[in-house]
Amino acid sequence: MGIGLNHGAENLRVQQFVKYEEDEDCLNYYIEKVKEISKKHHISFSEAISVLNVLEKRTFSKLYIDNGDVYDEDMFVIGKKIEELLEIMHNIATNIEDIKNRNK
Repeated sequence: MGIGLNHGAENLRVQQFVKYEEDEDCLNYYIEKVKEISKKHHISFSEAISVLNVLEKRTFSKLYIDNGDVYDEDMFVIGKKIEELLEIMHNIATNIEDIKNRNK
């Protein structure tokens, strides 16, 4: 989960064609979906599987990019927090130096 911004449900759009119950149910669901797609678009079963593989790769690419975006945002926020801490530390050091100089 990102620390800087509200990333929602972390882009959970993975459940397009797969239900996570039992392997056999999942397989049956997937086969039925492939049959539906092949009938709807008048393509063969193997062509429908190829199309779904392309869509799956596109989804993984998008998730990879989204993860990188979240990482970049998080690193930006961490960098800002470090800058704030450095400024606070600098102010403390300056105040300590001023107190030392007054006591001389």
